[in-house]
Amino acid sequence: SKLIKLINNLKIEFRIDELNKNILFLNNKKIGDKIRSMDVSNYVSKVAAIPEVRKCLVKEQRQMGLNKGLVMDGRDIGTVVFPEAELKIFMSASPEIRANRRLCELREIDNSVKFNDVYKNIIDRDSDDSSRKDSPLIKPDDAFVLDNSNLSKSDQFKLVLSLANNLIN
Repeated sequence: SKLIKLINNLKIEFRIDELNKNILFLNNKKIGDKIRSMDVSNYVSKVAAIPEVRKCLVKEQRQMGLNKGLVMDGRDIGTVVFPEAELKIFMSASPEIRANRRLCELREIDNSVKFNDVYKNIIDRDSDDSSRKDSPLIKPDDAFVLDNSNLSKSDQFKLVLSLANNLIN
């Protein structure tokens, strides 16, 4: 109930840093690293299931997309937030590979994180997000499915660039 009372006064924005990276700010506080922690990962599905949170975030995300030229990822981006997006890519990978990738990210922040905790978190989040009533994780019918389990970042980039170029031309 406290979160719901605060939600309409939140100011969410991205700023570009000196390395040309997007940094997330909440009420003018840099939070980019904090939202990537295991603590947040363990609660994100529960918070995301709150209808008032969904409504606020969808509104914010749509505002970001008004000028087009936006690349965004999320579990309901192509179905709820931007159902009319020009290009939708539904990325997937095996849970083991996703857990290993996430573990590498997390270990940059916290070296004590264990693979089994990350793996369980991924399985639980997939289940929770796929079964929630409001804005579930589902593949949009018009999305290109990209299983990147065995693709390098470079190969993924080339494939997505090709999809975008085909759409433009």
